[in-house]
Amino acid sequence: MLLIENGTGKVVGSGCFSGDAPEGFYYVDGPYVKGGEVVTNVAQVEEEIRELFRKKALSSRSEAYKLESDSLYLEWQFDQTEESEQVWRDKVTEIKARYPLI
Repeated sequence: MLLIENGTGKVVGSGCFSGDAPEGFYYVDGPYVKGGEVVTNVAQVEEEIRELFRKKALSSRSEAYKLESDSLYLEWQFDQTEESEQVWRDKVTEIKARYPLI
């Protein structure tokens, strides 16, 4: 249970409370808090979290491509062998598996 301040909606405490809320406060059942305030649209928050994970995964992939696979791609472009192409494609697949899009 959360203890919420009237007017501001700020969470000022959590736990198991008994009795009436102190004057100027109210109780809320539920764990949904964002920026210290109670969230009423949980679906929106879930979507925001998914988008944050997606952006983080894309950023991590981009960095990994630069560090791990770009040089393999250039090597394949230079020698045009099936083996070097497969090494590059395998590395890209590995990076995508390491940083999945949710």
